[in-house]
Formats: sequence, C-alpha cells, structure tokens
Amino acid sequence: MIHYIKNLKIRLKLYILIGVALLGMLIISGMSFFLMGRMNDMTSDIATSWLPSIDAARELSATISNIRLNELGYLTADADNKKETSYQYLQDGIETMDALLAAYGDMIDEEERNFYDNANNLWTQYQEAEEEMMAFAKQGRSESARAILDGECEALYMSEHGKSCPTEILEAMGFIRAEGRPIWKPMHMQPIYRRNEFIGREGSCLGSSSLDVGMDIFNRGLCLPSHVKMTEEEQNRIIEVIRACFE
Repeated sequence: MIHYIKNLKIRLKLYILIGVALLGMLIISGMSFFLMGRMNDMTSDIATSWLPSIDAARELSATISNIRLNELGYLTADADNKKETSYQYLQDGIETMDALLAAYGDMIDEEERNFYDNANNLWTQYQEAEEEMMAFAKQGRSESARAILDGECEALYMSEHGKSCPTEILEAMGFIRAEGRPIWKPMHMQPIYRRNEFIGREGSCLGSSSLDVGMDIFNRGLCLPSHVKMTEEEQNRIIEVIRACFE
C-alpha cells in the first residue's frame, strides 16, 4: 500500500490530500451542526420549561412576602379605612397565591412533584393559621393575632371531657411544679432537613404525610417525670393530675 502511494504522481497525491481534507471538513461541519442543534434544543427547553417555572417561583416568593406585609398592615392599622385596604390587598394576595401554585404545578416534572406537594401542604397550614390570626384580630385579641404572625404563639386547646393533649397535661403538671417536656422533635421536621426523605408507616416519605409516624408521636406525645428517685407518693400525684385532665 505504501509502495503504491509512493508511485503515484504528485498531482494525484495532491488531489487525494485535498479530498481527505474536504472529507474531514465535512465531518467536522456535520458534527458542529449536530451539536448546534442539540444546543438549540437545550436552549428552547430552558426558555419554554425552566424559565417560566423560575419566574413563577419568583412570583410566589414575592406574593407571600406581600401577604405577610398586608397581614402586618391589617394588625397595626390605626384607622378602619387602612384596615379595610390591607384586608382587601390580603385577600387579593391569597387568590393570587392559589392561582400561582396551580400554574406552577403544571410546569414542573415528577422530580419536583414531592417538593411541590410539600409546598401545597405548607400553604394550607399557613392559611389555617392566617384564618385563626384574623379571627383573633376581629375579636380584638391583637396580641394573640400578632403572636401567630410572628410565629411565637403557644399551642391552644379546649378542655373536653374524656380527652386531653400534651399542652394541657404539661400545664397541669407545671402547677404542681412537676417537670415534663415535649418529645424531641424528629430530625426530618427540623427546617434544615425538611427536604430530606424519611421512613414513614409504609416506607420512604418526603414532606408532610399522613404516614409520618414521628410527626404523629411528636404532636400527641410528651415526656413525663420519670426519675429513679421519685417516691410512690410523687408518682401517684402525677397520675392524679393527668387523670384530671381527662375529666
């Protein structure tokens, strides 16, 4: 093969060299067009899928901030017309938030679905707290309403025969200077880990779930006095106080 090439005329060798160069250029051009096509597809995907969802997320953030500001404006208004204006803006913000969440749900893929569902659950909880806050405000209980807005409110309960809750029991034990405390908050309920998976009643879970055993225990459980040096009299006194909470 090498001997054959050496015997070729110079002109023919030049033609072959030019042909190989042109073929290489054609291959490189084809690859370039292919890569440019892929880049164009990716750009279109970003423009049609990612950017709208990013814009929607930014609008969600701005809307919830406006809702918070209007809640504060409603609670601190010193005139009825200012209160009414803040209330109207607040209702408009809530409607906008509902619409944005619905629109955002149509833009995301399955990988983001769990985070979206979690955000929806948090928004539902926020609305429940907001309704409670507004009820306190309309009753003239501004301190209780402001505590909910600032996230500093204590758990509320209503005494009911045959039922009780950890808050009621802990308060009752506090009256006799007995120390109890809530159960340690599960790790997946801590803000820094809220997007991490955890094991629920039927396997892996993410966000708020009815299968969350840890959250259920945290909400309904408490730690009672249990020192090894407690006397029988002290134990009976604790039992008596707890039973009274159910009467």
